[in-house]
Amino acid sequence: SLQTKEQPQIKTIEYSPEKLDELVKAIQSTFNESADWARARISEYSQSKRHIILAVKNDQIVGFIFIDDGDDDERVANLTKIDDLGSIPWIAVLPNQRKQNIGTILLNEAEKYLSRLGKKGFVLDCNEDKAEFYKKNGYQYAGSFERQENDPPISQAVMFKRI
Repeated sequence: SLQTKEQPQIKTIEYSPEKLDELVKAIQSTFNESADWARARISEYSQSKRHIILAVKNDQIVGFIFIDDGDDDERVANLTKIDDLGSIPWIAVLPNQRKQNIGTILLNEAEKYLSRLGKKGFVLDCNEDKAEFYKKNGYQYAGSFERQENDPPISQAVMFKRI
């Protein structure tokens, strides 16, 4: 009989401080940013109202999602008109780990977490070229805005999902 090689299992775990250095490296490999910048983002999201979930394979981080139990960005909230939204400001899968459903696994975990908090839906903004991924995961397009703080400004798609 043919032996099929067992695929390593992808698990999701809560972020904990002992994963700091590994998460900093994961952020750096996904976004072209400094270690200090990555540490500052992790620190912001390790506080109340915010949450980080990691995807791990063979105990190595392969993806991450940052969750907020609200959305402070007026540009996003104004387009969705849903009360009591949670938001997903940040999701990434390491470049060499893509096309394995890790992004969907992370989104599902974030949605479960926000549902437990009683949220009525989720919202996020993303680069226009990423909108298709969210549509495949049941998100709807709410509109777009120009992220003026970037130089040059970047057009962001606002995606949302009701639960």
